[in-house]
Amino acid sequence: MKKTIMAVLIATLPSVSQAAVNLEIGRGVELVAVNGIPVDSPLFIGKVDNQSLPDGDNQIAIKISQLVKDKNNTKKYNSHVHVLTFNAANQAVSVEAPMLQTWERGEEFDKQPQWKLSSSGNTVSYKLGELVSMTNMSVLRNFGEELDAFNRSNQPAALPQLAGAMQGNVKNVYDLPTQGSKVIPAAVATKSIQPSDTSGSASQQARFWFDKMTPTEKRDFISWAAQNL
Repeated sequence: MKKTIMAVLIATLPSVSQAAVNLEIGRGVELVAVNGIPVDSPLFIGKVDNQSLPDGDNQIAIKISQLVKDKNNTKKYNSHVHVLTFNAANQAVSVEAPMLQTWERGEEFDKQPQWKLSSSGNTVSYKLGELVSMTNMSVLRNFGEELDAFNRSNQPAALPQLAGAMQGNVKNVYDLPTQGSKVIPAAVATKSIQPSDTSGSASQQARFWFDKMTPTEKRDFISWAAQNL
């Protein structure tokens, strides 16, 4: 009897393991966040270039990051960060963007973004949004907070159920790290940087001091940083 029950359970495992969405990130595309969790957050798990997501509604934040020609120079073009929300189940979804080649084409893309989501050759429909910021420098941005505000808005690509993802308040949307049956709270996984604390990463410290600046100081700093990239 026990063997029969075990055989039945084993027989059901393939169908369970396949009930997921495999996200495949294409060439020249950079994944910024998945379901409200930035890829540089301690709460983010899995491989950046191949994510396993739950069936149903999912949200990704992405941008183009490609080397392009600008007159006689070669530079890296980082597009605006776009938010894509789509619905899929038990399938692989590929995310692709055009190869820009030139700086001008990058600017054209930002004006009219043309992301391609597909599964087995078929187009996957999505809703599109954008994370608007006074700086395009990722190191100075808090994508967790930006996505939280975005998902509390009335943007077409917003998913209200993702608001609070960085505080560990989201259930059954993203596979957050767990200890037993409890979600590890964000307070345990994240660390605030104090002025005298030098143990945080360079990006965390940069964000801390950037938040302390006046609007004029922020503009001056962004101008200086852009010239020294």
